[in-house]
Amino acid sequence: MDKTPEPDFAQEQLDYIDAVDAEAKVEARLPDAPIFFLEPDPGPIPSYQEDLRRMEMGKTDALMAFGNDVMGRALALARKKNADYAGEADPLKNFRRYGAFGVAVRLDDKICRLGTLLQKLGGPEVADESIEDTCLDIVNYSWILMKLRQEGC
Repeated sequence: MDKTPEPDFAQEQLDYIDAVDAEAKVEARLPDAPIFFLEPDPGPIPSYQEDLRRMEMGKTDALMAFGNDVMGRALALARKKNADYAGEADPLKNFRRYGAFGVAVRLDDKICRLGTLLQKLGGPEVADESIEDTCLDIVNYSWILMKLRQEGC
């Protein structure tokens, strides 16, 4: 009697994700190299108009390039903060303490701060808490919240 091996569902899922990622890269005309985790910090985010002129692309492609720049900066910031707050053993350690609700509270704090900063004419009192910094924190708290929910926290 011939015994058929059990299917490896985890490997099938990984293969499917790789195939979907490859299709998305072709559709979006993205490079095969990793897009995010830019090191060192890429510097100021170029304006939408600068992207449009610099890359001579369509408006949608320029907007996606701008989004890619923002995500790269957000992830670079998350990597630095993670080294200070949690470390490699459990990168979500400090967020697990209060779970998804705790991250939602932090996200709400950042959104409130953003509203205050947008209303201020003279700029922020704390130099390293600009509107851009606050937006990057909001981006990072958003995907961290998604990850915690995925894990059932």
